[in-house]
Amino acid sequence: MARIGSTLLVLALLGGTAAAFAVTERLKVQPSPITRVRIENKVFSPRHGAASIGFGLRKSDGLTLLLVDGAGEAVRELVPGHRVRRGFHSWAWDGRDDAGRPLQDGTYRPRVQLEDARRTIVLPNPIQLDSTPPQITVLEVGRAAITPNGDRRSDSLVIRYRVDEPARALLYADGMLGQRRKQRQLEGTLRWYGRVGGKRLDAGRYELAVAAEDIVNNRSRRVPAGTVHISYPRESE
Repeated sequence: MARIGSTLLVLALLGGTAAAFAVTERLKVQPSPITRVRIENKVFSPRHGAASIGFGLRKSDGLTLLLVDGAGEAVRELVPGHRVRRGFHSWAWDGRDDAGRPLQDGTYRPRVQLEDARRTIVLPNPIQLDSTPPQITVLEVGRAAITPNGDRRSDSLVIRYRVDEPARALLYADGMLGQRRKQRQLEGTLRWYGRVGGKRLDAGRYELAVAAEDIVNNRSRRVPAGTVHISYPRESE
């Protein structure tokens, strides 16, 4: 009897394993209920933007859409179990939790729960939150006096800088934005011709400062870059 019982137990285990294997294989060949996943703004700052999470449903279903952190913990519920029709849908996420608080910098993923399909799918598309501003260092400041009158002698001032991440540099004169670099670099120069908004400044002394702006528009604090004196000697003769 003991031998028969052992045999029946083995057969039951084999049958259960075979059934589980069959279910797994059937799930593998079934098309995913989600199609056309599209994530826009995969890297953004909660201070300046939002990500767009979009995908298509093959069939209408009861859908819950969550954002999970690196540990798999849900940090935001975007869609709380609503009935959603088949087709393409998208939702915006502002990088905040359910209480409206900005989440910590890091990587997050959308998790989709489908009631009818009885499926939970973590989308492989990561979304990166970056709210840390870059840091800029002034390496060298050129001449302390310029005469931007077009004679190409002392028309401009050059400031060398370094940033701790790729970012565009900005130059301010007495708090007014005088120049913004187009390229995002780790190190570069700002050449300024004494103009703000395309118009040259009046003769006088101006306090200069620089700042940096990264790819998601986080802006650093302004760093002093000395004083410059602007004069137009030819016009005063």
